[in-house]
Amino acid sequence: MTAKDIVEPIVLTNFESNSNTSNTNQSNYILTSNINNGISPFIRFILGLLIPVFLLVVPLTLFSIEDSLGDQYEWTYGQNEFNTTLYNVANNQYTGNYSLEGDYQITGCFVIVHEPTISTFHNYRCDDRIYGSYSFQNYLDEFRNENQFISASEVMSYRFEFDNQTNISHQICCISPSDYVFLINVNIWDNTDEYHSYSFHRVSGDRNYTINRCIDYSGICSEKVGNITENGLINLNDSENITNITMDFRTYRNVGNWSDNPGIIQFDDENKHGSQINILLNSYSEKVNQEESDNNMQISTRQNDVASGGYISCCGILIISLILVIHGFATRGGVAQAIGAFISFILCPILFVSFFQFN
Repeated sequence: MTAKDIVEPIVLTNFESNSNTSNTNQSNYILTSNINNGISPFIRFILGLLIPVFLLVVPLTLFSIEDSLGDQYEWTYGQNEFNTTLYNVANNQYTGNYSLEGDYQITGCFVIVHEPTISTFHNYRCDDRIYGSYSFQNYLDEFRNENQFISASEVMSYRFEFDNQTNISHQICCISPSDYVFLINVNIWDNTDEYHSYSFHRVSGDRNYTINRCIDYSGICSEKVGNITENGLINLNDSENITNITMDFRTYRNVGNWSDNPGIIQFDDENKHGSQINILLNSYSEKVNQEESDNNMQISTRQNDVASGGYISCCGILIISLILVIHGFATRGGVAQAIGAFISFILCPILFVSFFQFN
């Protein structure tokens, strides 16, 4: 310690003398110079600034743990996919075996048939996911069994010109005898001056469509003039004045089936695809779905607990910054600490947001 660091007290004496008495009163007051060996303002500023910033490690760690817990979620919803091979057994028929574990059940399938010579793929499904409209799905549900493969076409259009015949039957072009027709829209034109509109409808459980003529604008269409069969044969018994008919439709056919016990798959789309084909089966397990749901619920609970700790620690850091600000202004020589703590109060939220924005 140098001589300049030594604190020398200054002694003040209060001396009172009373001439009438022999008593003398003396009081000593000691004053010291300003303390020079305390914490410097720069150190106080650094402490006020860095203590809250350093404590950011706590919420950042907690939120990182919360984020890593999210990697443990499983979102299969009890569904699983697996491939199996079907082998050609006779003509265009293919068959194969499959096995399922636990309570898994077949819910859908996807058959990919590759034709190397013409570089094309034929896609078949045994569920309703490709059919595109609820009306078509509901139609198929009326007639197909649950364990059937369905081949469905895209929407097709057809137009036929009539030659004033009274009774006529005409087959829609390019439909296989094993195809079923689902009508989407039918328009019929005639050459009369009177109003004639035509409607078509189908009775539930019947694939055939009835064609009726409407007599006026009232919408009463009770006069039957023909029908369109399930295989696309148009029958009209009053086509003398009809000039043409156009329609939009889709076709579908059954191309195979499967059985659960034992696991046997049969496939036949009336085409030869080589010695074997592959099929992708979709399955579902209620047990696995429930276990997965319970596990995800536990992970979600842990995430919420860890995130709560992160939010609480964030609030705690801001409170500590405010305490350091108040303490700095209330303490002699602590203004620098208060300034540093106030800067940290503003800086901590910015650093926190920036960390997650760039990670």
